[in-house]
Amino acid sequence: MSFVTPIESESEDDSRGQVVTASATEPGTGASPDSPAELGLHGTGLQGSDERYRTLILGEWEDDYRGKRHLTVRDDGTGTMVVEPDGIGKRLFADRLTFDLVWSLADGRITMKMLRGEPKSKVQLILKLHGQEAEYKINGFGDDQMLLLDPDGKTQYDWRRPAPSPTGR
Repeated sequence: MSFVTPIESESEDDSRGQVVTASATEPGTGASPDSPAELGLHGTGLQGSDERYRTLILGEWEDDYRGKRHLTVRDDGTGTMVVEPDGIGKRLFADRLTFDLVWSLADGRITMKMLRGEPKSKVQLILKLHGQEAEYKINGFGDDQMLLLDPDGKTQYDWRRPAPSPTGR
């Protein structure tokens, strides 16, 4: 059974229409049911190791943030991200965007810098709006999952290894 613990509230006497940020925790544990420890992930504390993360990050990853994203991370410090936006992103930009990137890892953080992509004009617009580079704090890392915290300090990305295709490809 989980309880909701308010973190922050900007309510006045009449709190209708106010947004209250909350966090679910297990009674007495302070950990959410899907905390990195319970998912078998390693955090960035003393047990965390950049060298271990460098090995784990290599390969293919997927997430469902604002559509489908597929990330390929290569051992030479390069990578590719293919994004299939949903909703308005698809209408504004394209059905599919491809980004070439470079990545680095230090002090429990992954930095990704987008270099170029296709369709060129749409990718250039996205990079102009959102920037070319971002540094993500590693919140948890396992063989099949990595949790990365956005530079905004609020959004967490839940990257997972893709399921094997039925044809074995």
